[in-house]
Amino acid sequence: PSHSGIIHGKARTSRGILAPQAEEMATSGAREAEFVHFPPFYTLQPVVGVRERQLRLWQDLVLKWHHEHNETFLSVNEWPLFQNPSIRRSLKAEDRQMVAQYLIRNGYAEWEDDLRARLRIMWQKPADVAASLYQFVKDNDMLNTVLTVYEISSGEQFEGSHFENMDETVLRRAIALLEEEGKATLFQGNTSAEDGVKFF
Repeated sequence: PSHSGIIHGKARTSRGILAPQAEEMATSGAREAEFVHFPPFYTLQPVVGVRERQLRLWQDLVLKWHHEHNETFLSVNEWPLFQNPSIRRSLKAEDRQMVAQYLIRNGYAEWEDDLRARLRIMWQKPADVAASLYQFVKDNDMLNTVLTVYEISSGEQFEGSHFENMDETVLRRAIALLEEEGKATLFQGNTSAEDGVKFF
C-alpha cells in the first residue's frame, strides 16, 4: 500500500494548522524531507477532523520511514522524525503517544514493553502479508511444497520480493492466518528458522 500522506479539505494557516503548501508536500513522497520542516506538523490540534488528518499523516510517515529503513522497532522517545532541531520543533510526549495509539488502532503497531516506550512497527498488516504470500506461492508454483520460514525471508526463491528480510513475527502471524484458512500448515523444525510451511 502507498504510504504517502494526503491531507483532505482546505489547508489552514499556522494558527489553524495546515498551510496551503503542506497539502502539496504531503502528497509528494519526493518532497517529504521538506514536509518535516513545516513547523505546524509538530502540533496536534484539538479539532477532531484536523487532528485525524494529522495522525493519518504521521502514520504514513512512520510506515514509509520504517519500510525504507527496514526498521522494526520505534522508540517513542527517540524516533528521529518526532523532532526537528533545525526548526526547533518537537512533538510533545502526549502527542507521540497519540500517534502510537493511532498506529496500534489501525493494526500497524503493537507495544513491545509495559512502559509504552517501544513499538513494533508492522508496515504491512499480517492479513495483507498472508494474502500476498499465498498469491506469490501460487504464482510461482510452490503449492504443496515445503518451505522453511528462513527460506521465505532469505531464500533465493523469494529474493527481490517484499518478503525478503521481513520481520519474522509478522511473517509467522501471516502464516498462522493462512493455517486458520486451511491454506497452509506449519511444521516444527529443530530451530525456529527450520520450521517448515506447506501451502495448499
